[in-house]
Amino acid sequence: FVSGANYVAYWLGNFIFDFLSYLVTVAIALILILAFQRKEYVGDATSAFCVILLFVVYGLSGIGGAYWISNFFDNHSTAQTVTLLGNFIVGFILVVLIFFMRNIASTKSAADILVYVFRIVPAFCVGDGLMNIATSYSLRDLTGTTPAYELKIAGWDLIYMAAESVLFFTVSAFIDHPSRHRRQALLQFRGGEVAPELEEEDEDVAAEREEVEKGQRESDIVLVKKLRKVHDTDGGVAKVAVQNLTFGVKKGEVFGFLVTNGAGKT
Repeated sequence: FVSGANYVAYWLGNFIFDFLSYLVTVAIALILILAFQRKEYVGDATSAFCVILLFVVYGLSGIGGAYWISNFFDNHSTAQTVTLLGNFIVGFILVVLIFFMRNIASTKSAADILVYVFRIVPAFCVGDGLMNIATSYSLRDLTGTTPAYELKIAGWDLIYMAAESVLFFTVSAFIDHPSRHRRQALLQFRGGEVAPELEEEDEDVAAEREEVEKGQRESDIVLVKKLRKVHDTDGGVAKVAVQNLTFGVKKGEVFGFLVTNGAGKT
């Protein structure tokens, strides 16, 4: 479970919401392209279909990439800022850089190599694909009409983003899978240590502890015995978050866990 919800339902619900929200942006972009009559993108059915496909596959890979990148941050606002800035740099500045490098004889070979590296980022793929479609359209009188889905136009960008969609979602699913968290917790668990006795305890808490420790609650579906959780702080000083916690939960029981703020419930 994740946040109290089924693992698959949690991530599927998040993805559906994020993708539908993204499609609103795609719809606005397509309306603007049609309104300004950008024939390089909608002049023929093949180009229009390829542009729509670029946007859709970018949404899949971009959302998956954002899920994966979020694991490197503790603060959601920082993650969002870095992701937006990274997409702008890679999806706009590097696309323009590659465009100019391709049109300079001395840097064309380097651009042809770098483009395969930059395509690791979905934002670059969608920008590069759109730029190539527009360039191919402007040169159609000299080179002839080339279908937008050709590898040298938008084909490689579509292939990269399709592969990245699978890769990013697979990695994100693995990182956040409950079984992996359980295995990691077991590696950190030191079962041989003895929790110190508590000096003061409420009467009902002490009675609960006594029943569990004397084996009177073995039929309970959940038993917690002398649980202790210690965090290492930045200064190297151990901070006890949970100290010698013992309780049981009976089958069919509505169990409430009430303590003061900051006492270590989470």
